[in-house]
Amino acid sequence: MMTITAKIAMMIEIWHIRQLTSTEMDDLARYMREWLWTRHKLRELSITVQRLKDWDWLHELCRRLDELAGG
Repeated sequence: MMTITAKIAMMIEIWHIRQLTSTEMDDLARYMREWLWTRHKLRELSITVQRLKDWDWLHELCRRLDELAGG
């Protein structure tokens, strides 16, 4: 299964080769919204977890944020 970051990268690669169809543009917009929402949710949750001093959970959230960033 492709990650949301991989889907975005794939769509951008296609965009460099040719224009995207309207369906593909809609898909790209949906992937971008999903990526932004997930990033926002993880960042907000990490602030709460940091206040709770749950370091294992915080490390897991940071790992997921790194993955989301393509790292």
